[in-house]
Amino acid sequence: MDFKKLEEKLKYLLLLDLREKRVMLQNLSIEFVMDSNKKIEFYEVDFQVDYEGVIDAKWNNFKYDVEKMFDIVEESLVKFPITPDGELNLKFGNFSISEPLVWDITYSFDTKHDFHFSYRISYDED
Repeated sequence: MDFKKLEEKLKYLLLLDLREKRVMLQNLSIEFVMDSNKKIEFYEVDFQVDYEGVIDAKWNNFKYDVEKMFDIVEESLVKFPITPDGELNLKFGNFSISEPLVWDITYSFDTKHDFHFSYRISYDED
């Protein structure tokens, strides 16, 4: 199985889909974790995104913006599922996506910030 090709294909599809939805990605990386049978046990997708707006938890627009960004990214992840055999299968639905794990928020300017977050995609039992 050529994981580099699979990673590049998935990156390309996610980048196109997210660009179309106006999510400004700075970086995207994918890591596949294998089980002892050389099948994918789970994979993690790591995002770095530009956010333009005020970061204030008391301000409803910030909370709405971040939740919307996560929803859009999750929709894209669901749209392009990878099977445990390492195939892109648009009809495959036997997987779960974790809640987003926010690693870092970098304050660049007054109203522009960088979010670094990731998701884990794991497979449901048959």
